[in-house]
Amino acid sequence: MCVMAPPKFLFLLVVVVFVASNAEQPPPGQTLHLPVFFRHPPDTMSLASVADNDRLPLRSPLQSGVAHDSGGYFAALGVGTPPARALLILDTGSDFTWLQCAPCRRCHPQLTPLYDPRRSSSYAPVPFASPRCRDELQFPGRDARTGACLYAFAYADGSSSRGEVAADALAFASDVVRNVTIGCGRDNEGLLGADAGVLGVGRVALSFPTQLAAATNNAYARVFSYCHGDRDARAESPTSSFLVFGRAPDPPGAAFTLMRTSARKPSQYVVDMVGFSVDGAPVVVVAGADDLALDPATGRGGVVVDSGATVSCFSRDTYAALQDAFDARAAAAGCGTRGRTYYCFGFMGFEPSADERNTLGNVQQQGFHIVFDEERKRIGFAPNGC
Repeated sequence: MCVMAPPKFLFLLVVVVFVASNAEQPPPGQTLHLPVFFRHPPDTMSLASVADNDRLPLRSPLQSGVAHDSGGYFAALGVGTPPARALLILDTGSDFTWLQCAPCRRCHPQLTPLYDPRRSSSYAPVPFASPRCRDELQFPGRDARTGACLYAFAYADGSSSRGEVAADALAFASDVVRNVTIGCGRDNEGLLGADAGVLGVGRVALSFPTQLAAATNNAYARVFSYCHGDRDARAESPTSSFLVFGRAPDPPGAAFTLMRTSARKPSQYVVDMVGFSVDGAPVVVVAGADDLALDPATGRGGVVVDSGATVSCFSRDTYAALQDAFDARAAAAGCGTRGRTYYCFGFMGFEPSADERNTLGNVQQQGFHIVFDEERKRIGFAPNGC
């Protein structure tokens, strides 16, 4: 997520240029499709193998998060046994999946009913002594009464979630994946919109793609992809946004770039960027003012591809160069006022910290089929992919 100061008013289209190369197409593997919407288990617990039944692609209309005070895209899935429908924000910048649970001390209103683990026969708390809690969860807590593992997450926009760590089933179309480590949020606050929680698809051990691949003998190959449709579409308007887990043929027209790994934040999907253009004209950034390529020695630089961030954020100097280029092109096009009608041009303002990474948010990802291939360490972008 990007931390922003009050905006001026912005909206523009820029072209972001990555170091890209076409790669040979791998053979298709198992895939898991789902629609995208804008106990004390043993320490050795793992996901059950997904059933070998035929998997039919599942596509459904996109329900824009914008209409429900959310800048994210919602993934629809079922949680528990029997499955309860939940809409979770798809977030490549998060490594942990959680949702609001009943009874809830503090919960925000959501589109679907609160998930009640007492009604799920497959729900099982993870004990604090479990390696899944002690070794893989950052800063775990312990419930003094039950001995269960507790989590607490805070996001850059001030949102937060606290609750217990558990294992339960996640249902995707005709596939049910069991014993997935999730968070049961009892105390949640902030700018969370109408979603039920977060589907964390980052790169470390507790992210859903990592859990899925590790437990199914790499049948899903730690590969997933998605395409974000029009984020401003009306709720009743059908679109073809989707999220797919598992290897599939490369989408037509896809260009791939190296997936970089930052020693400072290994969970993020980082790529090197070589430049920008506005209305076809290259943008000149002051040499040395900003590092759009990752420096492996310092962990700085590079661009994070973040589906959970709405707007794209860049360092102050890069941002200023983009703003100047956009203002110049808008002026050259004769944009201005006419009578009582006016147009407002500009960029969203922001105040990045010294450590703030450059971020490609989901507004600029619209219409692209984006492939995250952890197995081959590459990220692909295919235009007109939805």
